[in-house]
Amino acid sequence: MPQPLSGLVVLDFTTLLPGPLATLMLAEAGAEVIKVERPGGEEMRAYAPRHDGEGAFFALLNRGKKTWCSISRAGRGMRRSLRYWRARIFWSSSSARA
Repeated sequence: MPQPLSGLVVLDFTTLLPGPLATLMLAEAGAEVIKVERPGGEEMRAYAPRHDGEGAFFALLNRGKKTWCSISRAGRGMRRSLRYWRARIFWSSSSARA
């Protein structure tokens, strides 16, 4: 049986807890979630406790997502990221202005 959000693509520019949790729920409902991170990755990757060299909370909140590293968090890199994914449908962002 197909999941309710299969076929939907979500760009996830969120960080820390609320945004990644919301996009995790979308992923669990069948959406393809692509997490766009700044160079060096999200700060939650370094938080303790750690498992396999990565923050455990980061791993839990971002399971089932694909990761794409942007050239920069703002400016040309962000525009390039958006242009790359323009054909996709849904953009989730609680922190894109940060």
